[in-house]
Amino acid sequence: MKKLSQIFMAICYTIAGILLGLGMVNTLPGDLYWYDDLIAMAFMVVVAYVAIMIQVIVHEFGHMVFGLISGYHFVSFRVFNIILVNQNGHVTLKRYSLPGTGGQCLMAPPDIKDDHMPVMLYNLGGVLMNMIVSIIFIMICFKVEDPFIFLTLYMFIVIGIVTAITNGIPMQVNNINNDGYNILELRHNNKAAYAFYFQLKIASFLADGYRYKDMPIDFKLCKEDDLDNCLIAMQQALYCSYLIDKHEFAEVLELLNNLTSKKGMSGINKYLLDVDRIYIELIQGNTDNAKKLYTRELQKFIKSMKRYPSILRMQYTYALLVEDNQEKADKIQIKFNKLKHYPYMGEIQSEEELMSIAFKTFLRNHTV
Repeated sequence: MKKLSQIFMAICYTIAGILLGLGMVNTLPGDLYWYDDLIAMAFMVVVAYVAIMIQVIVHEFGHMVFGLISGYHFVSFRVFNIILVNQNGHVTLKRYSLPGTGGQCLMAPPDIKDDHMPVMLYNLGGVLMNMIVSIIFIMICFKVEDPFIFLTLYMFIVIGIVTAITNGIPMQVNNINNDGYNILELRHNNKAAYAFYFQLKIASFLADGYRYKDMPIDFKLCKEDDLDNCLIAMQQALYCSYLIDKHEFAEVLELLNNLTSKKGMSGINKYLLDVDRIYIELIQGNTDNAKKLYTRELQKFIKSMKRYPSILRMQYTYALLVEDNQEKADKIQIKFNKLKHYPYMGEIQSEEELMSIAFKTFLRNHTV
């Protein structure tokens, strides 16, 4: 599935590149000098980059609009690493990035009534908005005579359609569900719909500064047979975060070891669970187990999320309890303390406690 998704994405981007090239060749005058061609190519690259950014915004705006239509409430809107977060009714600007994603719009869902939750329109909203905007640009193109304006609109159309296709056709991109894959998992599956509802509720509580252990929501185990579904597996992962925040390490380690072996848990989410596994193994004195989990593949992933709180917490603990290097741990602590723009302060408080436990364990080991 992963290879097929990569091949499909490569084909889509290749076709888009060919279409953009043909558009430039057929639109611009043929009597340009060589340096005019270079200027035109540079113009095309800049416009393509701007078009990608704008289509990402259009896509996430679509999720927001159709979410609001479905009764959802605004939680956050992210484009690349800039995120607007609704924190207790006040919208603030923060920084947050997630590898493999260009943006994300999170909405708090309406309460479930009669075992029904409106999930389809919210998930389809991004694709629909990309198509709507592309159709509008197509209509404008018929009335444009200037070649550069026409080419600009043409590029926006091509990139908009490609964005809609790559988000609408069900697949996992960098092991993350796209909108189409979410819809596929939600269709006729009430458990998956509840898991989706649960995740969005958690996101709204995190934005308001809650810690997992203080959230007014019922955390509970998922059935073993359901964990091959990505959405349900993620619900189980959030339950693990709840147990970690309560410092119930023995119980959560068993769940984490089981969950990371499931089909529904892969990519970024699995790596982050491995980060938690390493931390707990170290706190419980199982250094050899922690070293085995700290693979080259995981280290490569960590470099892409080097400012993520749980990763800094694990690295801090590893420096203390494996490398016995307090100086290195202090440097990691300084990096952690600079996370002023992280949007979820409840998570920061929880991570500070976990780092404190690691340091107390380090001191205890040195006094024995």
